[in-house]
Amino acid sequence: MSWAIPSTAAHSSARSGTWSAEHPADADATERHGRAEPVAERGAGPGQQFDERAQPLAVQRAPVLGTREAVHRGLVLVQHPKHLVALHDDAHIAAEELTLVYLARVLKLPLHRTEHKIDYLGAALLAVAATAIVLVSTWGGTQYAWGSGRIIGLGAVAVAATVAFLLVEARATEPMLPLRLFRNRNFSLVAGLSFLVGLAMFGAFTFLPLYQQTVQGASATVSGLLLTPMMVGVMVTSIIAGQITSRTGRYKMLPVAGSVGMGVGMFLLSMLGVATTRVTSGLFFVVLGLGMGLLMQTTSLMAQNSVELKDIGVASSSRLFFQQIGGSIGVSVFGAIFARRLTDALSAQLPGTQIHASGGQLNPAAVAGLPPAVRHDVFFAIAHAIDGVFIWSIPAMVAAFVVAVFIKEIPLRGKADAPGEGAAADASPELVH
Repeated sequence: MSWAIPSTAAHSSARSGTWSAEHPADADATERHGRAEPVAERGAGPGQQFDERAQPLAVQRAPVLGTREAVHRGLVLVQHPKHLVALHDDAHIAAEELTLVYLARVLKLPLHRTEHKIDYLGAALLAVAATAIVLVSTWGGTQYAWGSGRIIGLGAVAVAATVAFLLVEARATEPMLPLRLFRNRNFSLVAGLSFLVGLAMFGAFTFLPLYQQTVQGASATVSGLLLTPMMVGVMVTSIIAGQITSRTGRYKMLPVAGSVGMGVGMFLLSMLGVATTRVTSGLFFVVLGLGMGLLMQTTSLMAQNSVELKDIGVASSSRLFFQQIGGSIGVSVFGAIFARRLTDALSAQLPGTQIHASGGQLNPAAVAGLPPAVRHDVFFAIAHAIDGVFIWSIPAMVAAFVVAVFIKEIPLRGKADAPGEGAAADASPELVH
């Protein structure tokens, strides 16, 4: 039997612990119930702790177990009355909103219209610059030589668009990315930290499916399930980090410990071999996930807490932008490393055999059809290549550790002030002079 309960889109999914693909990761960070929510309150409640920190588990659960909850046309459909417990305050939220709608229609309140100027030119230039950077990192050394006209031209476009974007943002009335934010020490460090994490994480993980589907003999579906231990580790430490931050107001050591944990996880994964079992690699994933949980979500909190309330949205989106750019560049850099090591290993192990590894990729089905002796040598070459990727990702995590150490712990906005700390909590974020 299905039960229908009024829901309020993104906020309902966050409060009830469900995750919607349309729920922006930072929407709840900006405003709840018509007010700016203090950073210190996030993760404090039994339902709020499953906010964006529950994303990895929800993403992992959906394709495996199937989604039994759905947000559709303002309703949350559940399959069992017990789910009403988890969604108990959605009815209150809906009632509040209905009351506001009624009051808005009945009361004759003065209407104040605020005009805004959308930074269309800045958005277009940023899109051009980001696209050119991604294309250079993707095509360079694979489809086209680094010295080819296309790559040089794209590089020139990226540089020109970036310079033009900076000039436009410096003069824009309402810039899409205010350059003054980069004078904020913590914001600049968080942007660099997000870039390094994206570089190491997305760049290294791109080639794991090939290893799992060839060396470990997993199907495409199972190769995704093999990452479940990592997601569990992310969920556990994300919730723990949220509770520590909410209760103590301290968070500086979380990204430091997280970068160390991710570095250790990358080191362990650099030892993957032909004989590595799924259990062993799963334990390696757990270690990596524990580090990711301490680091990934904490960066969002630091970015939001380091800027003024009016800049929380742009700080959150900018952090995610730098992480995605780092991931795009990481895929290109580590792809070149993987392809070179794979080609060299195949040439050393099978000098008289022609095995095509275009762009460092092999067809798992084709590898499975090789003779056993040849297949073992191909497995060794793939393991050798994936090890090199994780070895080269360790320096990125070392750099992330150094950046995290220099982040200043600013008192959480909204945290109850201890005696003598009221002025510190209201102080402006430290600027880079």
